[in-house]
Amino acid sequence: RYEALLVGLDDPATAAALRLNIAQALGDAGRLESSRAAFSAVLTTSAPGSEAAFNAEMGLAWLLRLEGRPGAAATRYAELIAPDAPSDIWRWEQLAQAYLEAGQPDRAASTYKALLRARPDDLSAQATGKMGLAVIHQGRGELTVARALYEQAARQSPDPAQRQQAAVRAALLLVDE
Repeated sequence: RYEALLVGLDDPATAAALRLNIAQALGDAGRLESSRAAFSAVLTTSAPGSEAAFNAEMGLAWLLRLEGRPGAAATRYAELIAPDAPSDIWRWEQLAQAYLEAGQPDRAASTYKALLRARPDDLSAQATGKMGLAVIHQGRGELTVARALYEQAARQSPDPAQRQQAAVRAALLLVDE
């Protein structure tokens, strides 16, 4: 029934993007096997190394997390090669999140630190890494360190929504101190 949405689409990139959105919606709805099939279909019809193939791989790793298998998801994320900088930042972030879900906060922190080292001149990467580290420090009760990281992220992020989220989290930690 979703395939009807693809009728008349001549652009393969648009068709792949639509298929990826459908796969995501199926996963969000708890239809994991249907979602897996949809992500796998995109993967098999996309050029290796393409954005669509990368996004399909990220979707398959996300499904592992939904199934309660964050360790397997982390392995998959770690093996991926992103096609561009924003995708690479997303991959690092999801890898760290999978480690957190697997009960490995030290590995998650190491992953965020690796992101900071890998992309020292990328403000988005710096803000994402610092936000992630702040969450880990906050969870450990290290509120002063967490607040400083949130404040740095709020100053560095090129994304207004991320800047606002970081600033709010920093302000809330002032209340908690």
